[in-house]
Amino acid sequence: MILQPLSLMRAHVSTIFTLNDDDRIPRFKPDGTDAPRFFIGQTLEGNRWWFREDLDRALVHELEAVCQEKPRIRTLAHVPLCHTSCKAILAAQAPISNV
Repeated sequence: MILQPLSLMRAHVSTIFTLNDDDRIPRFKPDGTDAPRFFIGQTLEGNRWWFREDLDRALVHELEAVCQEKPRIRTLAHVPLCHTSCKAILAAQAPISNV
């Protein structure tokens, strides 16, 4: 069985993060430290994103809207096209400690 890029990204995320029933990321595996507020996985097939479980629904919707409006990338050599916008949205809510 050959996994497609988005399926591989999901496998990657479920390997490094614990996922809850709502597909949110509460913590890292195996040490249990808090997950980032937002994680975006980028593939040539498209992007997929996950949110920490305590992120406000309105903030989640705002970030999703920004991510969905950006086109797919043609090369993995670039940061996601929504990077700057997502950083600004997250920074308005709380300081960003790392990217």
